[in-house]
Amino acid sequence: MKKNMYTQSINQPTRNYGIDLLKILAMFMITILHTQGHGGILWGGRLTFDQAHFFSSNYAWAWGLEILCYGATNCYAMISGYVNWKNPIRYEKIVNLWVQVVFYTLSITMAYSWINNVTTAQWFRAFFPVMTYQYWYITAYFGLCLFMPILNKYLQQTSNKTLYLHMGLIFIFISLLPAFIGGDPFILNAGYSTLWIIVMYLFGATLSRIQSASVPVSGLLWFSLLILGTWYYKMRIDYANIWNNAELSMPNLVDYRSPSIVLASALLLFCFAKIKIKRLFLGKTIVLISNATLGIYLIHEHPFIRENFIVNYAMHFANKPTLTMVLSIFSGALSIFFICLMIEILRRFLFKLLAINLFIKKLQKKLLQNFLIKRKK
Repeated sequence: MKKNMYTQSINQPTRNYGIDLLKILAMFMITILHTQGHGGILWGGRLTFDQAHFFSSNYAWAWGLEILCYGATNCYAMISGYVNWKNPIRYEKIVNLWVQVVFYTLSITMAYSWINNVTTAQWFRAFFPVMTYQYWYITAYFGLCLFMPILNKYLQQTSNKTLYLHMGLIFIFISLLPAFIGGDPFILNAGYSTLWIIVMYLFGATLSRIQSASVPVSGLLWFSLLILGTWYYKMRIDYANIWNNAELSMPNLVDYRSPSIVLASALLLFCFAKIKIKRLFLGKTIVLISNATLGIYLIHEHPFIRENFIVNYAMHFANKPTLTMVLSIFSGALSIFFICLMIEILRRFLFKLLAINLFIKKLQKKLLQNFLIKRKK
């Protein structure tokens, strides 16, 4: 059997606080996306613009923010690959995730049932959130978890040269060509799929294999150029469609699969991975918030929370002066982030107090031992 070439790095894991910082930033960016999307700014029909000031209008600024944040979900999935490809699969982490998801789907549904009727179908989705697509990312991530042992084995036993070639081909055929030719030949569902999350996992793992002394500033410069280029292209296309009846639609660069968005996401991960934090208290604070980021998503994206508190809550922001609109978007997203963060930290404290995670770990260990004993017999 081929000897694993990364044994030393697997046995000596270290915490990269820069990656934790990116998780925090990515989740904040996701709350901005949801403020603009679900909140009713982009699609509410109230964004103002005219031909003379189109490129400095509220419409242009709102789309600038959208494009700036669009790679956040890609970053979140890439981080999984960056930190997990070297490690053995810890099944208790997957069970802990499932328990966390069900805790929120059931508790929020139960709370909502006190003030409104909850249908049998809604209760069913609360008990089986992964299989009923309650959260698209969670369903996609659980799909990734099923393939993670195979993916990690491939990543651990593939040379850098071969891996870079494979990832280059995947980028060309799954991101670059579809953007310019159109269609969805690999059924990626605009990036809302397990297959796309798997691709991002592989890209993240590949980035962790790149050894470079590049200064993060240069990476941030390229990130900025990609974002500005994507925004300018989007504005030029919209301008031509609105005033010249051009009816242009391709390439669509505002998409999870867009080559510019994928490259920008990769650059952001690469830059944050270079950040070094030496102060222990700061590092612990970052980890505390980073570990709570998924809970922020689970709370504010629950259908009952989204429909009753998030949908169209920010629509009136679009009518404000540009600077006020931008500040309102940031403050609204920050409010969602902070409120959900506090709830998730309390949830984590409660689970620690009740030793739920410890119970899951012991149960998994016992089941695994019994399984191994039976196999020996």
